[in-house]
Amino acid sequence: MDIVVDLISFLQRDGRFDVESEENTNGTVEKGAVLVFLPGWDEISRLKDFLEREFTPDELTVLLLHSMVPVSEQRRVFQRPKRGTRKVVLATNIAETAITIDDIVFVVNSGRHKEKSYDPFSGVSTLLCSWTSRASERQRKGRAGRCQPGVCFHIYSQGRSNSLEEFQVPELKRTPLEEVCLQIKVMESNGSLPIQGGVAAEHDGSTVRAFLSRAIEPPAPQATKQALEILRTIGALADGERLTVLGKHLAGLPLPPQLGKLLLYGEIFSCLDSVLTSACFSAYRSPWVVPVDSYKRSKADKARGAFGLGAEGSDHLAMVRAFDQWRDCKRGVGGGSPWRFCDQNFLSPGTMNMMDGMRMQILSGLRDAKVAGNLRESSMHCSAGVVRAVLGCGYYPQIGFLKRMLRELQRNSKNKMRPSLMTKRGETVRIHPQSLASKRDTSKDAEEEADPMFVYEELTRNESQLYVKAVTEIPAIALCMVAADFRLEPQEPGEDGSLKTHVVLDDWIRYEVSQNHVVPLRVLRQRLGQAFTGLIERPWEEQEARLVDSVAALRMVFEIEAGGAPNRASFSFAAPGKGGAAPGGRGRGGVRRG
Repeated sequence: MDIVVDLISFLQRDGRFDVESEENTNGTVEKGAVLVFLPGWDEISRLKDFLEREFTPDELTVLLLHSMVPVSEQRRVFQRPKRGTRKVVLATNIAETAITIDDIVFVVNSGRHKEKSYDPFSGVSTLLCSWTSRASERQRKGRAGRCQPGVCFHIYSQGRSNSLEEFQVPELKRTPLEEVCLQIKVMESNGSLPIQGGVAAEHDGSTVRAFLSRAIEPPAPQATKQALEILRTIGALADGERLTVLGKHLAGLPLPPQLGKLLLYGEIFSCLDSVLTSACFSAYRSPWVVPVDSYKRSKADKARGAFGLGAEGSDHLAMVRAFDQWRDCKRGVGGGSPWRFCDQNFLSPGTMNMMDGMRMQILSGLRDAKVAGNLRESSMHCSAGVVRAVLGCGYYPQIGFLKRMLRELQRNSKNKMRPSLMTKRGETVRIHPQSLASKRDTSKDAEEEADPMFVYEELTRNESQLYVKAVTEIPAIALCMVAADFRLEPQEPGEDGSLKTHVVLDDWIRYEVSQNHVVPLRVLRQRLGQAFTGLIERPWEEQEARLVDSVAALRMVFEIEAGGAPNRASFSFAAPGKGGAAPGGRGRGGVRRG
């Protein structure tokens, strides 16, 4: 940061810069705008603060180019500053190729960018600061003097420049491969996969591994193995990599397979509209923008919190409600324009329009597959309780618990701490400060014996910690319906003398339930499975009355769990394969309704 500030100070002080250039015969570059390439939002924010402390508004106009900045503020980078003021644009690699700012004369290249990659061993996405490629270096250099003579400053050594990779690591080697693997299996089932049996035999009979091994830069074997395992877990593939009926449905949707399965649960529980919106935002990006001004940032936080019904709201439901109200404005319902709605609520108009188009495309795919019909009829029960439960069904096992031990530490800490979750692997992850759940009052949770349970979209690791962004608290009973393994432990007398049974889900989640609730849970679980199978295998047929009634009963339970006691049950981690409780004590409370 200091180097960049000193460099801009030098340019500001001297005004002109001497340089040898074939295009610039007089050997000088006139005073002009500066474009600074930085890795990410944190670096942009810090440098903006440094520059605004160092220079007056009459000396420098500091503008930002980042996807989280409102479009109205981004457009200002194309405007000329007033006479005597230098324009400084702070940007990420978004400014490498997508746009041209015609008055840029100087470029400052940090040589760094934020690159997202995926670790197949841990199942964690990483967003780390790394060196750019030679190709990016050339692109950034080309921004200098695009429309007039200019200069590019690379603030790293020639040795570092020589050591840069020629191109960025291919996406195939740094992203999850579930969608790719599923499409390969569809190609194979259609007879269009150029892989012979002998080649597949070299890869343990896996046509997916054989096909991907022929890529110019093939992904790591572990990445392919992890993707195939995930597809088996969600039911898209059967033994021997056989494509299932569910897999064919999921392959026909322009979404990651897990989000596609989430939509099918949305259809079953008649909340497709809300779940469709949530899935689209998850697949694309968050609609919220972050204003540059601190006062506006505070207003943006309040607007987002209002959509989430307060500080303990759901990130997913907040996005759904924001989209629903934006759509009403677009349809002319309730007055106001969609653009004004976005401006007042700090939403990206481009993202909202993209979501509208994605929803139509995906809904068309669901209708073609006969698994969805009229959207209104498929969305008769979009209450918060039902949507939360369906998110739990769809995202499982991406579940985190606000563990009691962590809550007590947070309550006893003198410093305010952001809530943290514990995942299936036993990792402690922070909730991102942009999440509504990060404002949660953990002192209230610490008084509860039950462990609040949340779904999350993905785990991300940055330079300092593991965190989750979009989370939603869900009712416990939802997991009983979708866990692969549902078993009971021996009965024990409860505090009130009644018999209590411990239910263990997938050798992972363990909680108490009254004995008279065990049979209803089993029946509802079985019938939901039958309803799901009927939807994907015989979508043109009406569901049996007993299955329809069971789904309706489940919806009622979901709504009761959301409206009465907190949407939580008591959980402790079971020892894998044994069903025992993990250190820290047994959870109590269980499913109190249903």
